[in-house]
Amino acid sequence: DYLLLISEVNGLAETEPNNDAFTAQLLGAVTFPTTIFGELDPAMDQDWFQVDLQPGTYNFALSARPDGAAPSSSMKAELFNADGTIKVGEGTVPVVTAGTYQIKISGFSMTGENRYRLVANRFDFASAPSLAIPDDDPAGTTDTIVVPAQETCVITELQLFFDISHTYRGDLNVELTSPLGTSVLVLATNFDSTDDYIGVVPVEIIPDNPLTPFNGEALAGTWTLFLEDTFGGDTGTLNSWALLPTCQ
Repeated sequence: DYLLLISEVNGLAETEPNNDAFTAQLLGAVTFPTTIFGELDPAMDQDWFQVDLQPGTYNFALSARPDGAAPSSSMKAELFNADGTIKVGEGTVPVVTAGTYQIKISGFSMTGENRYRLVANRFDFASAPSLAIPDDDPAGTTDTIVVPAQETCVITELQLFFDISHTYRGDLNVELTSPLGTSVLVLATNFDSTDDYIGVVPVEIIPDNPLTPFNGEALAGTWTLFLEDTFGGDTGTLNSWALLPTCQ
């Protein structure tokens, strides 16, 4: 599994000018994990980063900085081809051909926050369902990741990546069930009014229960994620999620 985090705390800082594909900040063949924070300023500013990617499934998400600055909802991160003329995708994107790509950050806001953290991830075991989470409904919503039977991994440690949009994340119960039927309530309802869960459990997101019950189990099979919204008035979407196993 691979994790690319673009952030000034543990790695690079955004360097201007990087306002278009011709002046993109060169990241090259990054070593995972790598980190950058940035800011769109002045109005109509765009930030471009040139990166070399191998084939795989990548997720690009904008999230709050450690200082609490959460980017405006108008901001977005998109992946383009090498010269920035063809959009490959946004959110969770399959990259088929190894090569040079451009990450574009845009969406300056006159009234919102223009500082951001870009989180880009590469995963071997991921799903990007873009599933709406029913509001205040115990039926919830379910998604699965099927790990091929030929995968021989026996888990010694399991981490998860979540990209869940929600306007009051404390409304959510999030439960993971393994192919053997072991279930862990990863995130439980609380009074956290913060938006969204974006990041790695248990690194950026602290779980309500440890993931250690999955240790010793085979990775192969069907993993099921269940999300329940327990209170009305706020809504959300399961954008993507991934399994990040360490194997023996």
